[in-house]
Amino acid sequence: YINTITVTNRTGGVKMNREEMHDYMLSLPHTVCYYKEEWEAFLYKIEGKFYAMMADNQNAQAIISLKCNPARAIELREQFPDDVKPGYYLNKTHWNSINIDNTLHESLLKELMSHAHELIFNALPKKKQKELNESLPI
Repeated sequence: YINTITVTNRTGGVKMNREEMHDYMLSLPHTVCYYKEEWEAFLYKIEGKFYAMMADNQNAQAIISLKCNPARAIELREQFPDDVKPGYYLNKTHWNSINIDNTLHESLLKELMSHAHELIFNALPKKKQKELNESLPI
């Protein structure tokens, strides 16, 4: 069960909720999601390596934590200081946490989810990448 929490963008236009984020990540190739009970979090993985996590922080705020290129992570934190924070309970160099009730555009959220996915996929051995890509339906 994923709570529906509305995300409004800075222009007041398109909205994205937690369930839509979940669905978007599941649409990315080779993604598997499972609920880790001891963390009370949904983890999104490729071949056992996670690139995203949805959970609540200590203030009971819904957050999505995404793997990120270190330079891009800093840039995002500077550009969106109210919305993007260093990874909550994660390596703060490589992870950002975003309050789900934020003001980021849907397109940016999708870009960040895709970026996290690509980082993990591209870190897999080339042989495994090829094997996974060949298993995709045409």
